[in-house]
Amino acid sequence: MMELTHFDEAGASRMVDVSSKEVTLRQARAVGFVRMQPATLELIRNKQVAKGDVFEVARLAGIMAAKRTAELIPLCHSLGLDSAEVAFELADERDCYEGIWACASLLHLPLAEIPAALDQLWKALKP
Repeated sequence: MMELTHFDEAGASRMVDVSSKEVTLRQARAVGFVRMQPATLELIRNKQVAKGDVFEVARLAGIMAAKRTAELIPLCHSLGLDSAEVAFELADERDCYEGIWACASLLHLPLAEIPAALDQLWKALKP
């Protein structure tokens, strides 16, 4: 069983010391799909949703979530993101799926923090 790194021997919470980690370029990519009714997909495609452009609102929310990961996840180190990108692809109308891709890259980040950052990005994009 893997050791829990964010708890000490007594079970108290702690932030892991990453000061000795090597500076490297870290990149991660998350992909998700949202299934919806054909009518909903058509409204989104034609930018007819009353609250605005769904893609741009979701893109902005995803990027903002990636930038604020350390505030959203307890004991997460601050992330010096160099880039964050959110992209969408509308799939076949018969399936009514919308593909969502989220990518992040940065220097100075312990690899263990990347999944947490992408998880927050994904949560921000979910309907």
